[in-house]
Amino acid sequence: MGILNKYVKLNSKKAVWEEVDENTYAAVFSDLRYNVTYSLTESYSKLAFDAKQVPSKERKMKWTQVVAKDVVVTADKATVSVEAGKTELVTLTAKKGTAVVDGVSYTATSSDNAIATAAVEGNVVTITAVKAGTANITVKGSKTGETVKDATIAVTVTAPQQLVVESAVAVNTKQVKVTFNAEIGAVLANNFSLYEKGNEYAIKVIDKVAVSEKAAVITLLDALEANKEYVVKCTAVPAKEENVLPLEAGEAEFKYLEQQPASIAFTKTVYATGEELAYVIKDEAGNDITANFAKGDLTLESSDSTVVDTATFVASNSNDSPAYAVVNLKIKDTEIQTGNVIITVKKTLEELAAIGRWTLDNVSNPNFDKPVTSLFLSDTGYKLKAEALNQDGKELTTDVATTFTYRSTTPTVAVIDEVTGDVTPVSVGNATFVITAKAGSKQVSKAVTVQVKADPVATALRLDKTSVTLVKLSDIPAKVKVELLDQYGSVMESVDASLSAEINKTDVIGANDLTGISLTDGVAEITLNPGAGDPTTAVVTVTYEEGTTKLTKTFNVALVEKAAFAGYAAVVETTKLDKNGDDEDRAQGPKEVTVAVYEKDINGNYIKEVTTFTVSDEFTSDGAVSVSDKTVTAANKGTEKVYVKVNDLTIATFTFTVVDSTPALTTVTQLKNAISVKTTDELDKVLFGTDVNGGIFVGYDQYGDKIAITSGDYQVYSSNQNIVKNDLDFGSSTGTVTLTIKLANKFYTVTVKVE
Repeated sequence: MGILNKYVKLNSKKAVWEEVDENTYAAVFSDLRYNVTYSLTESYSKLAFDAKQVPSKERKMKWTQVVAKDVVVTADKATVSVEAGKTELVTLTAKKGTAVVDGVSYTATSSDNAIATAAVEGNVVTITAVKAGTANITVKGSKTGETVKDATIAVTVTAPQQLVVESAVAVNTKQVKVTFNAEIGAVLANNFSLYEKGNEYAIKVIDKVAVSEKAAVITLLDALEANKEYVVKCTAVPAKEENVLPLEAGEAEFKYLEQQPASIAFTKTVYATGEELAYVIKDEAGNDITANFAKGDLTLESSDSTVVDTATFVASNSNDSPAYAVVNLKIKDTEIQTGNVIITVKKTLEELAAIGRWTLDNVSNPNFDKPVTSLFLSDTGYKLKAEALNQDGKELTTDVATTFTYRSTTPTVAVIDEVTGDVTPVSVGNATFVITAKAGSKQVSKAVTVQVKADPVATALRLDKTSVTLVKLSDIPAKVKVELLDQYGSVMESVDASLSAEINKTDVIGANDLTGISLTDGVAEITLNPGAGDPTTAVVTVTYEEGTTKLTKTFNVALVEKAAFAGYAAVVETTKLDKNGDDEDRAQGPKEVTVAVYEKDINGNYIKEVTTFTVSDEFTSDGAVSVSDKTVTAANKGTEKVYVKVNDLTIATFTFTVVDSTPALTTVTQLKNAISVKTTDELDKVLFGTDVNGGIFVGYDQYGDKIAITSGDYQVYSSNQNIVKNDLDFGSSTGTVTLTIKLANKFYTVTVKVE
């Protein structure tokens, strides 16, 4: 075939050859295909022909053009290997000969949907791996007037990586490192248990767990014993990467061999008063074995025991300036020591780090949760106030004396007193102030923007109704609320003034209904009584006038005849009540409502107020509401029916829903699973703290804010009341106890070691 490749061309383009049979080749050009049949004289063989030894005049070749009949579908990936749970995309191409064919539609089916499934969109097949195994995806194409040959994609599905425990090793008497084959996600102490080999009841209490890439470092409350074998059991350990399956259950064994100390060093040399010196003891391999040693195993030498106490290792200094002591810490019965080290003790280590929230306020205790960031041009008495934050992002304590200074970079808009922070608006616009805080040698600044707005001016009147209906000869009034708005759309609460009103028709309303109308805090109410005139519709015009400002608003009043009596109507403002209804910021409804009853006519108009009726609730006690005379008051969260009767006739049944927007303990975060306390400690304060910052349990309300946990919020069940009682008082014994605590309708467990 070499001679054909060498010498046969079409339009100067070399063909690609395919052998069909002994004397026939297929010559395939870019868009044509020919079958070439050749014959040789008897003096030459096929071998000589292929070896280019046949003169051209001795070659006889017949060319026949072959038209491709079928459209062939090909995939850019004939074989696919994909991990279970993942997908792979395969692109399809249809060709007739070498020409690409458009307009082919495709379907794809899997030989085993339990292994892999396939879906087609356009010319792309999405293969979804289900579980390990093999399957074939058959792709069928169709196009009108064409025969389309199938394509097959061979799929191999591999199992995803499984998280497994590889090893466990004791770092020291109170720490165990558990290593996995992949990085692990967030875990809790509850994901692990540790006990003596052969005795699952000899449990070592886990205090906390720290994650570092592929390892979990378990810190124990109790010490391991030398030369004993232990088992770490791991359950429901998540993997960090989504493509790694979590560990349902696994375990590893290890033997604790007591390590010998090789070095001791202080971890820091600057302390706050009341802090205990921090040090680390390591073995020859560099492992931290500090937990293996008690204070009694060490000797501390100090040049000034009033600065560093040699018995307690506690630093002390009540002065504003630092104090110093030279100390040396030794491991008894060894030559291992820190050597002389200078220890610096400060009254506090808290430092100014940043300026936090800020507000404009005219009170001594500003509310940073609801900051004021704008002023009117005529406002006076406002100061700029800000929080000073420490290196932990918390507000600086009073132990750190902090001074603030202020500067305006836009004095044409507003000026500020450098020392007091008093702000004086100058013109409308945005003012920029620079707040600088200084504490000791630390100084930080923050720029803030305050908007100075034009003083509010009356711009519009707003009515809560555009029309009212009065029934002639009835005693049922109609009320319309009027609000005076400024240019910002806010009610002008600072305005107390008179309004005037007039009606364009007489005898529609009471003679004096439109006199003496006054705005109080920017709001007025107009009460209209039915007049004695003929039924008609009139227009009331309400006017506010002050200086050159004149504002008007109109509403319609329809006076109608009383029609035939049609029954009674009971009315309440709302059926949703809130036990916290007095809280203007959070209330979802009023705390109480009053029921009113009216006679109505066939047109649905109220024609007479009924004063003699009774209101009762569904439950006599512990219901969602309580009823007193005609007033319904929120009592407990839930729903309850209220019945309204005229004599013995029930005229209405209301279903009241009561909510409680009062901040309440809703969720809890547990910071530790085990603690060690002394009988002199107050256990309730260790567990729950004394304020919103909590203890090892921190509470949050339904708004996501921290909330103090009080004695009424929890219930405690002790596994041994001789050690800790259910009321969290200590018993007569010491030891380890498990407390099960119910908080916010969930149960938590904490292990407490009492010494």
